Amino acid sequence: MGEPDFSCLLRLEGPIVPAHLLAARDRAAELLEEAQQEADRIRATARDELEALRAEERRRLRRDAGRWLARRRERLARADHLRRIRLCQAAAEACLAVAEQVWREIPAERGPLLRALAREVHRRAPPGAEIQLRVHPADRAALEGEGEVRVDASLAPGDLVARLPGGGLDARVETRAGLALDALAGALGLIREEPA
Repeated sequence: MGEPDFSCLLRLEGPIVPAHLLAARDRAAELLEEAQQEADRIRATARDELEALRAEERRRLRRDAGRWLARRRERLARADHLRRIRLCQAAAEACLAVAEQVWREIPAERGPLLRALAREVHRRAPPGAEIQLRVHPADRAALEGEGEVRVDASLAPGDLVARLPGGGLDARVETRAGLALDALAGALGLIREEPA
């Protein structure tokens, strides 16, 4: 006799499912699990990429902000430098104006200055040259003994004009003041305008 058949003792509940459907269900569960894992991997990659993009954007913003601040600092420094230059120029112009005013108002003893100028003319002249000095009539006595001196009423007190062979020397007060003030203006970095 063969094996006893106990199948009648098994009580099956519900419909009977063919084996190929059970295999498909198991395969679907495996695919769903794989898809879930792939989705988790994609989400993690996307999250990492997003964080990397955010970090790069933060670095770019910091770099751009740093550049902007550097340009802003440079513009402010340039503006401050220009402001200082304008202040220095205004101070230099004020110094020059004061010097011009003071120079014109100094009541100087003209005699020693005129004698010094006459000696400088003689020093520059070739030996034995004929020198003619012209001064204001009030200054004639100051140049006693300094060679040929002529009075010229068109000259201002303190002026001296010398005629030398081949040229002359203009030592009028205005000329000397102009030279001194031009030198001061040059030292201050200004261009002096002659008064009208």
